[in-house]
Amino acid sequence: MQRRNGVYYFRKKVPTKLRGFLKRKEFVFSLKTKDALKAAVLTKLYAGEVEHQLREARMSIDFKNIKTFINKTKFDGNGQLIEAEKRVDAETINALRDSGLSAEDIAELVRLHLTSEVSEAIKVKQVSDKAEVSSEKSLLDLINAFSKKLVIKRECELPSEMTSKLRRLIEIIGSDTKISDMTISDADEVRSALYKLPQNSNLFRGSTVYDVIEKVDKHEIVEKKTINRLSAKQINNHLMLYSRVIRFAITKGWVKNDIFEDVRSSVEGDKSLRERVRQKAAGKEQFTSDDLNLIFSSQIFTDFGSSVYHENFNYWLPLIGLFSGTRIAQIASLDCSDIKLLGRIWVIDFNIDNTKKRSKTFKSIRCVPIHSKLLELGIVEFAKRVQKEGETRLFPELSAWSEKNGFSRRAGDWFRQKYLIKNLGFTKESRHSFHSFRRTLVTYMRVASIDEPTRNEIVGWDVNEDKANIVVREHYTDVVLPEIKLAVEKIDFSNELSRVNPFDKNKAIFGKRPGRNEHSK
Repeated sequence: MQRRNGVYYFRKKVPTKLRGFLKRKEFVFSLKTKDALKAAVLTKLYAGEVEHQLREARMSIDFKNIKTFINKTKFDGNGQLIEAEKRVDAETINALRDSGLSAEDIAELVRLHLTSEVSEAIKVKQVSDKAEVSSEKSLLDLINAFSKKLVIKRECELPSEMTSKLRRLIEIIGSDTKISDMTISDADEVRSALYKLPQNSNLFRGSTVYDVIEKVDKHEIVEKKTINRLSAKQINNHLMLYSRVIRFAITKGWVKNDIFEDVRSSVEGDKSLRERVRQKAAGKEQFTSDDLNLIFSSQIFTDFGSSVYHENFNYWLPLIGLFSGTRIAQIASLDCSDIKLLGRIWVIDFNIDNTKKRSKTFKSIRCVPIHSKLLELGIVEFAKRVQKEGETRLFPELSAWSEKNGFSRRAGDWFRQKYLIKNLGFTKESRHSFHSFRRTLVTYMRVASIDEPTRNEIVGWDVNEDKANIVVREHYTDVVLPEIKLAVEKIDFSNELSRVNPFDKNKAIFGKRPGRNEHSK
């Protein structure tokens, strides 16, 4: 989906091998709307139609020149040929694969070709005593059927995260395992294996589940460093998906019971020691007062614009994160209009009013009163100047977007890898990141004696620390908002931000990255 002059367009390239058949290099359609949400819906509809046309093109490839070989024959008592097993040469298979066909499509096309060739010369004898083919489904059959259903329903490919989870299930239990033979013991085995998997599986790309577990154990022994394993929440996400797969099999009549129904990794109670240690370590991510002094004493904050490589988000993202506790993806996707006046109070409106904005939870969609220090530094004037330049987004220089990170990938890498580690000397082993501002703010609010529900409103937490009910976004009335504003003003970072100078009103506003390869400098 692209946008030209405010109007959204659908665009998809045609695979090189299919361009001659379709007589076009790409599909381009005007969605005839400037509304992002409508465009997203129309894009799905067009994507489904385009995929249908591409599939039809692949299925129409000429197979007249396929060379076949008889490598197995059977004859009846009269010497008549009754069965022949044929194959297609490897060169042809590779050519089909290069043309963009999936393995499933290739198998079907080859089957149809061979069947049509054999049907004229061979009559396959129906042997009465032939062993009956079992109708029982294997785990691989179930996963394929489940995936096809979701692809049809979604009109797009499955997310890579979901396919990875399904692949792990197959590797743990076995693709040939009959689903009717699977028991609660298999479900427990799956859970036990998931407990041993690392959070960052990219380090062991291409390895099976049990190979990864073995490599992780060896790595910890050799390097004498603990590798973080999957959290209880991540394990439960796997198990809930597997339960969904089994429930699909129940609707098909393939199995009767959901073996994953009561199998969960408890976050409380019988939580593993590893999970407790992980959460305790995570609590050390917050910045100390000395850390904040170091972060906000660099040239970016004392003399912004003195270097051509300074970018607007370098200055504003850490400050907004410090005073709101907001995740970096939400801040990076802010629009200029999200800095607004409600009544007499300036707020930052963290919303999802277009499909490019990111919000991890419902409660993170909120309005946060702007602290007087941010107003003093010139955040309102900055938003107005960017908007005056014809930009919609507050940080247009963060232009790269992805489904997972929104506009924040470059900003997150800059803050941790370049700024904290390379420029300020934080160690690579430290757990500090942009998210540390969130934990730091909560600590400072406790020191300021701000009550728990109000703290949760400011940082956008789902639940209170004691699991009590929370004040939801709809309660931001004209009466409540001033109270939240008073609480925000109690937050005191005056010592830590003593060297930060206001954003220079005379500095030019750059909407794009100033250097060709600035991020690597």
